[in-house]
Amino acid sequence: MPSIFDGFLKKSEPKSEPKPAPQKKHPELDPKTLSTRPDLAPHWLPQLEKERVTAHKGGMHPTTAKVSALDGRKVFLKCIDFYTTYTREKQAFVDGALRIQPLHHPHLVHVVGFSLVSYGTTFCVALEYMEKGSLATCLVDPRFDWTDKHLPWQMCLEMAMGIHYLHSRHVAYEGISPSKVLVNASHQCKWNVQHLMHREIDAVAEPGAPAITPSGEYDRFGTGELCYAAPESLDRHRSSYDPFAADVYSLAIVFGQVLSKLKPYADMYAELGFAGGDVYLAQSSKVAESRYTPFPASVVDTWPHAFQSLMRQCLSKDPAARPPIENVVHALVPLAERNTHLHA
Repeated sequence: MPSIFDGFLKKSEPKSEPKPAPQKKHPELDPKTLSTRPDLAPHWLPQLEKERVTAHKGGMHPTTAKVSALDGRKVFLKCIDFYTTYTREKQAFVDGALRIQPLHHPHLVHVVGFSLVSYGTTFCVALEYMEKGSLATCLVDPRFDWTDKHLPWQMCLEMAMGIHYLHSRHVAYEGISPSKVLVNASHQCKWNVQHLMHREIDAVAEPGAPAITPSGEYDRFGTGELCYAAPESLDRHRSSYDPFAADVYSLAIVFGQVLSKLKPYADMYAELGFAGGDVYLAQSSKVAESRYTPFPASVVDTWPHAFQSLMRQCLSKDPAARPPIENVVHALVPLAERNTHLHA
């Protein structure tokens, strides 16, 4: 017998969803053949495939950040699961891995090679492990040993030399901050090259030409990260942009923080909060003068006069007035001359 609920029930039945079309096969992204690709094979690490892999302790992304052992030493793994991601994501990851592999300098985190882990389904970039974590963490960690008074100058020079290497290859880092610098057990600073994986680097850029696409690293308000941005980086209506000059500005802000152990614009953030402070910085980027300075005059006055002069040049609101990175390196060498292990 028909029921008064028949029509209602029929309308309430879930509609059958159409089955997704099978993904197009991409042989070059098949995990079974990745190790034989001509661009990946020279850097393949077959021994890593058999090693135990664990999530990176304290990492923000446990599914993509892992650690393992390679020939008796710890390595960091930047990972992507090839069976749970779209083709475009896999392709972008592999392209990014190949982009950073040729970058070799003592003050860039070294790319050890590539491999498959986790039952052969996860492609990873193996990088040298940096025991102390980020410089941002070291600056606020009371256990970090700052007793060596030359260490801050050494760190500044190491960071400058890493950026000098990139600029000499027509690559701007963009988005410079202490969180992008990693520190090893010997207290050496190295730039995290993972940051460059998602950016298009033009290997044949003409000298002096911007070689990577603008990264938009400083567009998240309320994080307290805008204090590292060059004023022009915050101007969305700029007619031109020199990412190399912007790097020099941001690097100088990091120098000041390493030497003072103070958050840049600490007074401003204390007064306005992180969101209000970031908004103020974005708005004041278009004016000649701001009522706040990155570091108190009482701190700046303790720095050597030559360094004070360098900082004034690097923090000029006019990008053209800032020194090239090689001049920054040369100015820092005498301040860290006691350290003989540094590499140009």
